[in-house]
Amino acid sequence: MSVQALFGARLREVRKQVGYTQAQLAENAGVSTKYVGAIEGGKENPTIEVVARLSRALGLRPAELLEFEHLEARSLTELKKELGRLVRDAAEEAEARRALRVLRALLR
Repeated sequence: MSVQALFGARLREVRKQVGYTQAQLAENAGVSTKYVGAIEGGKENPTIEVVARLSRALGLRPAELLEFEHLEARSLTELKKELGRLVRDAAEEAEARRALRVLRALLR
């Protein structure tokens, strides 16, 4: 996951913990609701000024919005689960073996 996407996921996480909608956060930070949605979706990269305004609106220090290591770890766990599901759901043994060979080749 890119830093931009991780920041967006962290912003969404904190916004929901505070109990704000995207519209409430946008209004309190002086940005548009569409912009907040784009940041949360990892499609926009906010400036330092916008990060400061978002953090103030959420009652945080700006650095707290950059604490997203736990989200990165979760995404690795989710990837491992998805890989396991794909192998388990393989229609045939040959298909599962082929997938395993491809993964081994990629991870070397």
